Amino acid sequence: MNDRELTLTDLLADPMILAVLAAYQVDAAALEAALSGLARRLELARPAAGGGCGSTVSGARGGSAFRESLAPRQ
Repeated sequence: MNDRELTLTDLLADPMILAVLAAYQVDAAALEAALSGLARRLELARPAAGGGCGSTVSGARGGSAFRESLAPRQ
């Protein structure tokens, strides 16, 4: 099994993902654009000295900032 992380492009090319998106009438190109834009904004918001992949946006409670941004609000 390959241990590399999948990219957004890889995920959106997967037939199962495309089937789920089609079932929910989600435009794959629009989703990719929205998620890429969010990733860019999070990258810009991260402190320059803060580190590499997996670091959080300033003020976040830990874990992946991207993953937290997708979590339902309580």
